[in-house]
Amino acid sequence: MTLFKVNPKCPECNSTNSIPIIYGLPSSELATEQNVGKLWLGGCCITGNDPKWRCSKCGHHFGKEKWKHG
Repeated sequence: MTLFKVNPKCPECNSTNSIPIIYGLPSSELATEQNVGKLWLGGCCITGNDPKWRCSKCGHHFGKEKWKHG
């Protein structure tokens, strides 16, 4: 599964090895994708101020997810 064409640079270490953070109840496919390092599971609790990306090199979480309510 390819989620994004270009992943942003980490603001901490400048690595482009960032992966998306996915929120909500994960499927078994998403759990497998996390196990191979393609994404990070952010959990089911959404605060409205959640990071969108995780750097695979340094572990920094960055970017803000824009949630639509309604």
